Amino acid sequence: MKFWKSRLARLNNMFDSYIKEKYKVVDYHVKTPSLREHNLTWRPYGYYKKRNSRIALRLDQLWMKKEESEYNLTLTSLTF
Repeated sequence: MKFWKSRLARLNNMFDSYIKEKYKVVDYHVKTPSLREHNLTWRPYGYYKKRNSRIALRLDQLWMKKEESEYNLTLTSLTF
């Protein structure tokens, strides 16, 4: 455990010096992980819920468009 902590501290120091020298940053803040999640992921909290709602909305819009086109076809076929 001590080796892991020392490696992490060294990496943090290297990152700190690299950011400050390369990008001329005076101070920066690293966002801490959310307390709602127990493991670190690449996606933010609620990503999959939002993605699923967007997909459902898109499918609903396509379904409405399809119904409109079928309705228009029946109206045009009745007028002829």
